[in-house]
Amino acid sequence: MAPQLVFAFIKKKFHCLENVGINFSPSLNIEYDWVKNVLKIDHTPLPTDFFPKNITGITAIVGKNGTGKSTILKWLGERIIPGLAASKLDGIIIEKVVDNNIQKTKLIVWSDVEIKDIENNSNIDIEIRNSTSGKAINLSLGIPMIFGSGHFDIPHPDSPFDNEWMGMINISDKLLLVEDLKNYSGQDAIRGLSPLNDYINAYAIQNQLRISRLIIDPIFHALDGEKGVAEVNFPKYIGFSANVAAHNNIESKFKSISDRLRQDDKTISKEQYNYWKDLNNFVYNREFDKTEAKDDKALLAEILYCSLRSFFYNFGIPTTGVPFYERLNLLKLVKEDYYNFNGGTYSWCNHIIDKIEREYTGVFREGNKEISFRDLYNEFFLQLKCVIEFMRKELSWKDGVPYIEVSAENSEDVFKQVEILMESNIFLTGRFFNLSFSHYPPLNGSIVHIQLSSGELGLLNLFSRIKSVWNQDMPGNNTLRPALIILDEVEMSFHPEWQRRFISRLLSFMQLLVSGEHKAQIIYTTHSPITLSDMPKECVNMLDRKEGATIVVSAEEKQQTFGANVFELYGDSFFMDNGLIGEFALEKIKSLSKDVEDFVSSKHRRNENDNVRVKSALLNRLNIIGDRRIKGYLMSRLDIYPKDLEIKMLKREIAELKARK
Repeated sequence: MAPQLVFAFIKKKFHCLENVGINFSPSLNIEYDWVKNVLKIDHTPLPTDFFPKNITGITAIVGKNGTGKSTILKWLGERIIPGLAASKLDGIIIEKVVDNNIQKTKLIVWSDVEIKDIENNSNIDIEIRNSTSGKAINLSLGIPMIFGSGHFDIPHPDSPFDNEWMGMINISDKLLLVEDLKNYSGQDAIRGLSPLNDYINAYAIQNQLRISRLIIDPIFHALDGEKGVAEVNFPKYIGFSANVAAHNNIESKFKSISDRLRQDDKTISKEQYNYWKDLNNFVYNREFDKTEAKDDKALLAEILYCSLRSFFYNFGIPTTGVPFYERLNLLKLVKEDYYNFNGGTYSWCNHIIDKIEREYTGVFREGNKEISFRDLYNEFFLQLKCVIEFMRKELSWKDGVPYIEVSAENSEDVFKQVEILMESNIFLTGRFFNLSFSHYPPLNGSIVHIQLSSGELGLLNLFSRIKSVWNQDMPGNNTLRPALIILDEVEMSFHPEWQRRFISRLLSFMQLLVSGEHKAQIIYTTHSPITLSDMPKECVNMLDRKEGATIVVSAEEKQQTFGANVFELYGDSFFMDNGLIGEFALEKIKSLSKDVEDFVSSKHRRNENDNVRVKSALLNRLNIIGDRRIKGYLMSRLDIYPKDLEIKMLKREIAELKARK
């Protein structure tokens, strides 16, 4: 069983962090007194069964802006990612492990700072592995982890979380945008090598695939009255349509080639121009529909057409090594045959496979290897035939729309059905399908598109990404399984209601996902006080700034967060010293308060009419303030009280009604 991270102390200055200790265990409170060099370990009052049985703990890191929440994660990453574990800690890391020989828990203290004394009140055995002589410590720590981030900024070359390492899987957008193209096309998707559209289309398609595998998995559907993922209303219908990604790219590619040729660009050959011209002119022949029956046949013809366009578009990428004239020859062969064939899509696939077998025997070289065009193209058409067969036999159809309906009763059958296709790598490429998700069945010939909220999509994305990698081998070591999930502000795009439910749903999801003796630990950073109301203060690290240095609020100073009012959490946990209203409103209210005080101090110098006029103008400005306490105080300074104001308003309404009558 992988170790659990329980404490980290950053001794040497690391960006804005120095002499900072962070707790990661709900059951232990650990402090390191860096002045006296004393390590203190105590139990917390939190019940041992507070979190689900397979969740060893969930910890939040919050605080003022710029206090180093993400920097703490970076420091940890450089020391606990198995493929990065540093030889020098510059601090302390404490892990909780189970000694399999005696089935007893113990704490391993890794340290390269001085520890003169340990006050251990936890009744847990301690093993110290340290070096205080300045020599490198022989680190063997490393916790296999999954990392996800809500940020979508430019990758930093020195960040441990902007790549993947042995023992760490990265599910962040900034990495998936590259990795998804690699998985989609089978090519090495070096940053910047392919057009941006290619990255975005592959990313969108692979996201669809991940979400599909999530919502069809039977473990996430309620059975026999049990709850699924804490009231998450997963879409119940997956609609299938032709993948039109190539359409979005071919026309712009041809236009770019044409422009460069007109500008006398010597790197563009006539062969390249002819290839992209023919591909751009390979327009869908709608007459082909008339040779087929209604309902599924028309869509299958479109799937065929779009797949061909996508196939030839991908072969336009220079790194395939396929000569342009060879691509053109095959394109012309397929194009002519496609227009002239009188049968249906399924039989055409068999026909074209036989024809290529007979007529297309060329080869091309890739490195020192000869590759047969026939084998390459036949594989594509065999896959296409399987896709068409799958759609005809396995999908439900309504008014020509193929779809899968997922429910608690049929989810297991659907899962097995689709997994067979996915495991064949036909579905995995995503080249044949666009998928859409809905809570409602098809209507009037199309899937009912009820726009999923950003929170719903965000949650589906996060859960589907965790699920897609949870049971796979960790990079670089087949014996590792993920034990730690680090989430850096993943809820930032959620609606407040989705933030309110986030922790509950995350824990329910992980409880279903983690099975047997496997256990998971979660660490997350957040700017949302709403999620903190689900977290006991023992599971929250609050960062503040004092005299230019980051400090961690001590256990004694922390207010209770569990079930706390969100407005109090804003002030207490996020150190909102200037109040909880917007800066623009604050400045306006300060200005109004000054004008009220000026009026009060100088009203004896004005005549009565002027006082009434100024007071009325101030009252109009006061009426737009929403906070009753602020409004009530300023009104009292004008000798106006809520009851008096209500009476005046009623009198005004009566006067207006009389005037109208």
